[in-house]
Amino acid sequence: MKVIVTHPVTEQQKKDFQVAAPNAELLFLSVDDVSEELLAEASVVIGTIPPSRFHAYEKLQLLQLGNAGTDGYTDPGVLAPHTILANSSGAYGLAISEHMLAQLLMMIKRLNSYYDMQKEKNWCDLGPVRGIYDSTTLVVGMGDIGGEFARRMHLLGSHVLSIRRHAGEKPDWLDALGTMAQLDELAAESGLCRLRASWHTGNLASLRCGAPEEIEAGCYFNQRRTRQRD
Repeated sequence: MKVIVTHPVTEQQKKDFQVAAPNAELLFLSVDDVSEELLAEASVVIGTIPPSRFHAYEKLQLLQLGNAGTDGYTDPGVLAPHTILANSSGAYGLAISEHMLAQLLMMIKRLNSYYDMQKEKNWCDLGPVRGIYDSTTLVVGMGDIGGEFARRMHLLGSHVLSIRRHAGEKPDWLDALGTMAQLDELAAESGLCRLRASWHTGNLASLRCGAPEEIEAGCYFNQRRTRQRD
């Protein structure tokens, strides 16, 4: 059995792989070093190789992706019907939610602008900034990442509203939980927004958070959906 691992691994992790699969031929390679011939011979691939490089290879039994989604890998002709497809959903909530929080604080406190100005020894005041405490945050998408981000915003004193694809039980700490049918209503009440990048829906392309006079630093969107008010 040939196993290709493209994730960066330590020497100890390589040993762990060898213990877990002592009879496998383990190949630790970068994505660029995986040839089409190797991919066609592999029984297991652990890593995120672009879906365009798969051609329904018969020998492939398992594809374990390093990302949380599976976009492109379920398209016809990419994987054979018997190939098991797994992603890493649930592995990134802590790290990415903290990264999102850092980005949000950077924007609403204008830290990036002050950083650039200070390098030029410019100590001008850029005016009022917003805070998280007593703000209202709309989180569209309450999976692992969205849920972790929503919880952190709640702990910092924000009133958190959330949108899910399907109705579900609302946690006690969440102020409101709706579906896409309530998107515009909840967005109008919020001053900060977080959107799930893989929700391909026209509603999100023109979404606005809050009234114009409430928006100073703009809404927090992913790069596909950014629409900002000054």
